[in-house]
Amino acid sequence: MLSLVLLLISQNSALAEPDCSQSPIRHSKQLILVIAPHWNSKDVRIQRFGGTATKGWKGADLHPFDGITGRSGLGWGAGANEPETGAYVKHEGDGRAPAGAFTLGEAFGYNDESAVHFKSRKHVPYTKVDASSRCVDDPKSKFYNTNVHDQTKVAKDWNSDEALRRTDDLYEYALNVGHNGLAVSGSKGAGHSVAGQGSCIFMHSWAAVDAKGTRPPTAGCTAMDKAHIRDIVSWVAAPAKPMLVQLPLSEYFRLRDKWCLPRINVDDWMNTLVKGSAEEMAEVNQVLREHCSN
Repeated sequence: MLSLVLLLISQNSALAEPDCSQSPIRHSKQLILVIAPHWNSKDVRIQRFGGTATKGWKGADLHPFDGITGRSGLGWGAGANEPETGAYVKHEGDGRAPAGAFTLGEAFGYNDESAVHFKSRKHVPYTKVDASSRCVDDPKSKFYNTNVHDQTKVAKDWNSDEALRRTDDLYEYALNVGHNGLAVSGSKGAGHSVAGQGSCIFMHSWAAVDAKGTRPPTAGCTAMDKAHIRDIVSWVAAPAKPMLVQLPLSEYFRLRDKWCLPRINVDDWMNTLVKGSAEEMAEVNQVLREHCSN
């Protein structure tokens, strides 16, 4: 039955062009779309798109690829879209990756800028991190949700942070996700985050599989194979105003036309859609049935 529903969706007829004037991605020319089958699913699929909300999107990747998010799944974040409420809202330490639409800001990593091979001279800002680079996750600090790359230039007031130069390769190529006003020390955005709403959200490389062959989830970031995040970091260009849209499948369908999102070929996203508990798969099937004529 699932295959039949997917076939019907892939054969949908075109709808009237939606009004994109209120879309949170209306100014973007580079979009990264991440879809999970269910709010509590950590497995996702990811695809890059170029174009615009009004004129349409074209895949920059031939097919979506696998990724992984927070250990608890997704929860509504604080981004470019109107605030959402409900059972799934992100908070500090909840293990959920933020759902919604988000700007993509500073890139950082372990290599010199020349080794990143940016495709555009007007790429997003890039910082080579070192042992002193930190992202502050202490809600009581004025630097909460801020990347501090030079601690000698700030008055340290925090008791908790995350090292950006790790001993593994997870942050060899990484990109800031604009959840809850993630900022860089010295920028105008620093100090504008809401305490307890979540901090230090990045796109980065995923961890190696464990002894059981299981891929460890993140604490709230979006992770993928290193080759894919390297491509993303080198691809995003500041003038294109790159955005991340990250949603469970049900919210993708609810917001697809309102936000002027790319229309996905669901067959291409099946690697993740077929994963999950019986309850999750029942929800996926229900969502697909509801939207098979849209």
